[in-house]
Parts: sequence; C-alpha cells; structure tokens
Amino acid sequence: MTYLLDANVFIEAKNRHYAFDLCPGSWTWLDEAHASNRVHSVAKIGEELRARDDELATWARERTPLFLRPGEAVVESLRELSIWAPVPTTKKAPSMHSSRLGTHSSLPTLERMISQW
Repeated sequence: MTYLLDANVFIEAKNRHYAFDLCPGSWTWLDEAHASNRVHSVAKIGEELRARDDELATWARERTPLFLRPGEAVVESLRELSIWAPVPTTKKAPSMHSSRLGTHSSLPTLERMISQW
C-alpha cells in the first residue's frame, strides 16, 4: 500500500509527538518509506510546507522528490473528480484526491468533517 500524506500529517507530527528533536527516528522512517515507494505527498503540499518559517520547511526543502508532480493518470483523475465534485472544499483538495486516485494510494489525514447544519 502506498500512502499519500496531507500537510496536516507533517505539521501535527512536528508540533506534537514526533518533533524533530523528540523523535528523529520517525523522520528517518519517512525517508526510508519514501525511498521504498510507500509514502509520498503532492507538489502543492510541498509548496505549503516550504513556505513556512520553521524546521519543517527546511526538512521539506531538502526532500523535493517526496512531493509528486501530477502525472497523466493524476490529471485524468482530476478531470473525473471535477465532474463529480465541481466545487472544491480547499485549493489543495482536488490535487490531493486526484493524486490519490491516480496513484492508487491511501490518504491518511487528521482533518475532520464539520457539518454545515
């Protein structure tokens, strides 16, 4: 199984139980999991993380290949997704979900659905 990680997974890990100084092995594991093609993220997430002014931004800048650019399968998935859900909930949501579909990945996230009712 391949996992496609959302920004909140990296941010929450850094801010909580897996801080770089507290649990460096987790970050080493991410490098190893990426090297074995089990963990990726998308270019939009890389941009978001690199725009920060912290240790996570430095880490993300050093790992550009972790953040995938959309390939043909992802672009096709984006077309299909835009028909199904024409109004994205966030700017990065279409990128994440079409990448998940195009790469047949699982998308773990810490985000929660908030009812509009």
